[in-house]
Amino acid sequence: LESDATVSSLIISDASGNTVTVDPADITVDADGNLTTNGVDLSGLTDGELTATLSVTDAAGNTGTVTDTSTLDSVAPEAPTPTLAVDTAIDGDGITRDATINVGGLEGGATWEYSTDGGDSWTPGTGTAFELPEGDYTADAVQVRQTDAAGNTSGVGNLGAVTIDVTDPVAPVIDSATDDIDPTGTLGDGDSTNDATPTLTGTAEANATVAILANGTQIGTADADDDGNWSFTIGDANALPDGNVDFIAT
Repeated sequence: LESDATVSSLIISDASGNTVTVDPADITVDADGNLTTNGVDLSGLTDGELTATLSVTDAAGNTGTVTDTSTLDSVAPEAPTPTLAVDTAIDGDGITRDATINVGGLEGGATWEYSTDGGDSWTPGTGTAFELPEGDYTADAVQVRQTDAAGNTSGVGNLGAVTIDVTDPVAPVIDSATDDIDPTGTLGDGDSTNDATPTLTGTAEANATVAILANGTQIGTADADDDGNWSFTIGDANALPDGNVDFIAT
């Protein structure tokens, strides 16, 4: 505005003809003639293009009118969709060694952020993915939300319960082999036995699946318990042949 001009009126209208009239007393003009108004309630206007019509009057009584347009967007975007990039081993079990989380459903021009503690704290995201630290996460722990260019923030998208395990397991160990046919007993390295289906026991990472090999051929698997202990009795279908047998657990 010119230094001696005053605002007569400011009317904001939408494409449907709805209008909001701003009280000139709520308009601030700085030393450079720039206008600012805050706290204008536009809830009665329809989203889309808005037209602002400003009327001013100078000290001589001359009037002038200027118009400008902007866009009203009051609708929050949809919640983003976080998913495991790869669910390794058993598909769908939520346990993976790949820590990458893909984020789908991002609106163009929006910013997004993610939380790993149920929304207590947030980290800005970049691109369309982030890396999740190793650990166990409950169903609502990992969340993603986005804020569009107009400042509307979406609800949260939850990843669901997952376990990120990027650490290689401790190599399993065979602790003993037991002869279950008379004369029964524990077999030492190099001992002979008349039992073609002995029982092997050992340790491994808790809840790991251990593969048992005899002379390089897998003859079965055993599941370690919560303490890492496992036991495997050779089945009749894999009864050991006569001769030397080397056992390996992997």
